Amino acid sequence: MQRQQVAAIGGPNLPPPDDSWTAQCVAASPGGPSHVMLDDQLAEHVPGCNMAFRRDLLLKIGGFDPQFRQAGDDVDVCWRWMDAGFRIGYAASAVVWHHRRNTVRAFLRQQKGYGRSEAMLLFKHPERFNRMGCSRWRGIIYGEGAVGLPTAEPLVFHGRYGSGLFQTIYHRNDYSAWAYFTLLEWHTLAAFALLMSYAFAPLAALAGAMWIATLFAAARSTSGSPLSRSAPLWCRPLVFGLHIAQPVIRAVTRYTYRLSRKQLPQMPADGPRDAAPLKRISATVRDAYWASRRGRGREEFLKALEAEAHEHGWRGLFHEEWRSWDVILLGDRWHNIMLHSATEELGGPKRFTRVRCTLQMTAFAAVVCTMLLAAIVIESVDGRWPQFASAIFGALAAGLLARLYISRRRSFATLAILLGAAGRDAGLNPVDPAEDKDDGHRRRGRKAVAVDDAEISDDIPADAIETEPAVMARQAL
Repeated sequence: MQRQQVAAIGGPNLPPPDDSWTAQCVAASPGGPSHVMLDDQLAEHVPGCNMAFRRDLLLKIGGFDPQFRQAGDDVDVCWRWMDAGFRIGYAASAVVWHHRRNTVRAFLRQQKGYGRSEAMLLFKHPERFNRMGCSRWRGIIYGEGAVGLPTAEPLVFHGRYGSGLFQTIYHRNDYSAWAYFTLLEWHTLAAFALLMSYAFAPLAALAGAMWIATLFAAARSTSGSPLSRSAPLWCRPLVFGLHIAQPVIRAVTRYTYRLSRKQLPQMPADGPRDAAPLKRISATVRDAYWASRRGRGREEFLKALEAEAHEHGWRGLFHEEWRSWDVILLGDRWHNIMLHSATEELGGPKRFTRVRCTLQMTAFAAVVCTMLLAAIVIESVDGRWPQFASAIFGALAAGLLARLYISRRRSFATLAILLGAAGRDAGLNPVDPAEDKDDGHRRRGRKAVAVDDAEISDDIPADAIETEPAVMARQAL
């Protein structure tokens, strides 16, 4: 640590050579603990079985999160450590002998725990996962945990015209096409093709070809497993089976936990005035407006929004600097919410802030809708389906539409409470975009809005509310 000038460091973990043959088969299968390297000395992640931290800095970032009881605690603390601006070193000679699971049942139970921890990490660090819920590493996975991962071929540094004095192999952080043939999503697509082969027979051949590709990919990875030549004959078939079972077991647990826990937070609201008034733009788009006489705008609002979301456990993406949107809030299993904001300068300290809220279907909702639509189309074209098939598909479609409708209403209702709280914390006055009623407000060519019994009609031009907000014109503003 002193030599590398780091406050956290880890090293390799190796299976003891005298482990049982089952444990050695587990070590030769994917899913074990491994380190992720950014370069030759700095790591993005070191496994919990071999890591060291300076205690004062570890306590400064909050220590280990106790919610991770089976796995994921090391990944979480490494990510938070790097987010705090610290570095993680790597000591290649600091070896830990780490026993692998010595039964197949224990290994599969471990993979279930890993899948559950991945779902928990997604809720806590959504910016580090892709749309399919897979973690996005900037570094390269090394060690025994990388065994069986069908990554792309490594690159060899040759130097210009082969003049490099020390030609080194560099691994790449992207997977080859073989990696996708063992995923749960691949098996789901093959099963759907087999089901639809009742109407279109060639789909059965397609499903068979997909599963043959799975077997070939597992056999290809098994052939390169680092097993001793003295290993019993049953070892490689066991490794082959673990290559097929491990991704499925882990993904099933990950999806089950995610879908069962992906719910809208409970936002407290004492009355209708706590919710920000939303203007309907389309079925999935709403707008919210605020005014200020004190020079406040989107900057204060977004900070307050993030604070309120964290306080009430509403997870989301708040720090994506390379995106056009400002915030994405994770909703229920059917919808997420994307927010854009813009503030108009009306002269002096007068400002008018707009926020556009757009519902986005989750990957789960998109897959369910696509598969159901495909089944309905195939059933309507093919005439060999049973007579009750149309009724079943119709009921499923009606139920899905009703679920999406309920999710949309609940998402916007909960969002309105969050926006209202953020607007109050930011010191903004909400503007009701609804048409005025004859309630005594002045109407002199401008929109009059009552906020806390005080009128701000002179602050906001009529066309600022009546016309379509240009929320995408932030740079122009």
